[in-house]
Amino acid sequence: MTRKAWKGVLLLLAVLAVGASGIGQAEAAKRLQLGSWNPGSGWYVYAAAMAKMSTPKLTRALIAAVEKQGPPRHGLFRPKLRYAHQGGSNPPIIVIHGNALEHIPASYTRYLERYFLDVFKLTGTPLRVQYKSTKNPYADSAKVGAGGTAGKNRLH
Repeated sequence: MTRKAWKGVLLLLAVLAVGASGIGQAEAAKRLQLGSWNPGSGWYVYAAAMAKMSTPKLTRALIAAVEKQGPPRHGLFRPKLRYAHQGGSNPPIIVIHGNALEHIPASYTRYLERYFLDVFKLTGTPLRVQYKSTKNPYADSAKVGAGGTAGKNRLH
């Protein structure tokens, strides 16, 4: 795709992104400064929206964010953030796996979003954080007795 075609794509994205605010096509192009490669320009915003972030780098950034400010406790449980990976792009989605993640407040999610935006220098694009909690596979099964024979017929 040529540079001129990319400008058209970026202009369309700009109009869709800021169309809800009521500005026109010319104003969107003016705000994005299409044609230059500096922070805030259309090319830079597009590169940030399509950025590929590796799982080890995301996990290291997650560990650093948790060390700086851990998630708040919820009763007896503190949510444990284990690792992160990229779930998609345009806008970038970061999927975080761990335990008791349903108890993470919205304020901590905003903190993580800002932290990832700063670490990976994602300018001009929104970032979404999704959580995937692991479930205990044995939580719903029958309680096993001392001999480990729950539900089995024992011969005496």
